[in-house]
Amino acid sequence: MEGIFISYRRDDSAGYAGRLYDRLAAHFGADAVFMDVEGIEPGTDFVKAIEGAVASCKVLIVLIGNQWLDATDAAGRRRLEDPHDFIRLETSTALARDIRVVPVLVDRAPMPRQEDLPADLHSLVRRQAVELNHKQWDATSGELIKTLEKILHVAGSRASGGTRSEQAEANGPRAGKGRTFWIAAALFIAIVAGAAYWQLSPVETGHLSPSPLPPEKRQLNDSSPPAAAGQSAIGPEKTQTPMLPAEPLQPVQEVPAKVDAANAGSETTATAPIPANPVIAAEPAPVPASPPLTAEPAPVQPIPSQKAAPAPVPERLSVKAETPPAPVVPAKPKPEPPAITSLAANMGEKDVAICYRVERARELSLMPMPGVLKNPVEACVNVAPEKPIRYTLNATGPGGNASKQITVSPHPDTLAEIARRARLPGRNERWVYQTRGKWPASPQWKFQISIDRSDGSMVAESLTILQPAAKSAGSRSSGGGQAGFLSWPDIGLEFSPWLGAYTELSGTGRWKDFSTPAAGGRDGWYSNASTSQREQVEVPAGRFAAWKVESWSNRHATDGSSSARLEPVRLHFQVWYAPQVKRYVKSIRKLISASGQVLDEDLFELVEYKLN
Repeated sequence: MEGIFISYRRDDSAGYAGRLYDRLAAHFGADAVFMDVEGIEPGTDFVKAIEGAVASCKVLIVLIGNQWLDATDAAGRRRLEDPHDFIRLETSTALARDIRVVPVLVDRAPMPRQEDLPADLHSLVRRQAVELNHKQWDATSGELIKTLEKILHVAGSRASGGTRSEQAEANGPRAGKGRTFWIAAALFIAIVAGAAYWQLSPVETGHLSPSPLPPEKRQLNDSSPPAAAGQSAIGPEKTQTPMLPAEPLQPVQEVPAKVDAANAGSETTATAPIPANPVIAAEPAPVPASPPLTAEPAPVQPIPSQKAAPAPVPERLSVKAETPPAPVVPAKPKPEPPAITSLAANMGEKDVAICYRVERARELSLMPMPGVLKNPVEACVNVAPEKPIRYTLNATGPGGNASKQITVSPHPDTLAEIARRARLPGRNERWVYQTRGKWPASPQWKFQISIDRSDGSMVAESLTILQPAAKSAGSRSSGGGQAGFLSWPDIGLEFSPWLGAYTELSGTGRWKDFSTPAAGGRDGWYSNASTSQREQVEVPAGRFAAWKVESWSNRHATDGSSSARLEPVRLHFQVWYAPQVKRYVKSIRKLISASGQVLDEDLFELVEYKLN
């Protein structure tokens, strides 16, 4: 008989797999049931090893629990999506080789849908499934065994012809009735033959009775004197039987007759004819005699002739008792596996609590973190995931294993902190800009901004001029969520690069009353700014989706109408801030006179963004 291969996930149905293996091994033999692919040595192609193990069997049992379909690896990816997943390899190999695949659903697990399976497992849903339930284990596993017997074309369990219970049934009442019938028949034949023989040669009053033949045909032995009166007639007299006229009877010999144990146990002397040509069975096996009461046998007293001859002692048939089959000792019931009765995620003030309740478990673990749990019965564990994570609660007990999964989303406060940290620059980030002015004589700079320090309240940065001559241009700090300008004397004015680093930009954002650097050496400026819309902007560093921010700074004219064309009274900034690089990617600054003439215009563009 070819073998049975049990395919299962340890996190899903290890307890059922072990229990089913014991039942099938007891029924079909341990050599016919396989579970796990073990002993794959280093350097061996494990795909070929699995294909070889599955191909050696005739039936593949796929144990499907509640986590069989959705089990994930350490990276959170569903295991069935991995082409090298052992369960997928075992099942797809059996389906491809046309090996009989029997889905076995445990604990009322549903049959997977075709759209939830990879392409090489689609035909699994067309296989008729069998259900297993630990509360009805004997009945449900018995149905599975009947199914396997039909597939494997066997009538019982082992090749020898049935389980112990089946053999006991086969050797039980029916076999016993057969043996009893033949024993009774043999006894009946022996008794009838003995009675017939005694009717042919009756013994009367201790000696041979007269022959029914005529006197002239009797043959007497002259050397044998007649029996004296009052004495036993035991002697060498010969006679013939009417049924066998050609065969003379042998002389009657004196033999000790064995008395039943129910009698006094003494040994007496009786006569029994010994036929020359017996027609019945061979002589019975000798029975040990009881010790005699006296050293010499007691004389046989004559019995009046009118009394009937004593009935012959029937032969005892020796029947060899058969050794009864060993009693079937019921296997000790296996302890029930652990049961996870409750698993839930509760949102707290600062984090998320995973609460559980488990029965019949000695050890619990929650993966991926925090690992082994102290309380194996009931407790709550606080977690703070930064993204949705599927946690697995594993329970281990005397009866096997159980597992259950739950997906936990981050706490809102955690999401806010993640978003705030995402907007902050890091020490590994670099931005390279280039500038050009409105006039041919306007300076053209190429400079780099790098981060010296970044925490929750302050960002310190340094500026290094790369062209026309490399030199350090100093450091500046900006903090809080308030937008503002930074003054870099070496390159002129620059809009704060940290606008939105601590506050979320949106189409309704408003900033005002922030400090504006003096333009043209004049004070008295007041400013406000707003975000207008999000749009695509293209610069030498690439194309970015950016918030467009506009800032207006104004002051009153002080020099009179004669200087209206030369006195700056308005400073207009247009800034495109890209969250992707945590900084503006383009900035246009216009300085406008009281008469509306553009006195100066500078352009800043991002040419390179570095992560190192």
